Amino acid sequence: MIWAAIAATAALTYGFRVSMLLPSGDRTIAPWVDRAMQGVAPAVIAAMLATEVAGSGESHLPDPAYLIASAAALVTVRRTGQLIHGAAVGMSIVWCAALVGI
Repeated sequence: MIWAAIAATAALTYGFRVSMLLPSGDRTIAPWVDRAMQGVAPAVIAAMLATEVAGSGESHLPDPAYLIASAAALVTVRRTGQLIHGAAVGMSIVWCAALVGI
């Protein structure tokens, strides 16, 4: 029964997304919408990083691995201008820190 609910939810979600994309296939996006959408990815990344860097649990202290990775990702994005490069550098540092035990 649970799998039927999951499948129905997935089908509805897919249907909603397709219903918004199909009618607009031959139209162009308004310039003001396009400008507004350029800020969505950095805002989502910043929100995700803020929750990780702020710390969790009883100590509420920032995780040093996430602080280092966030700083390195920030420098990378500022130097290259590419968000994907910053994500790759930041995730690499987090993974290496996990392997080392930081």
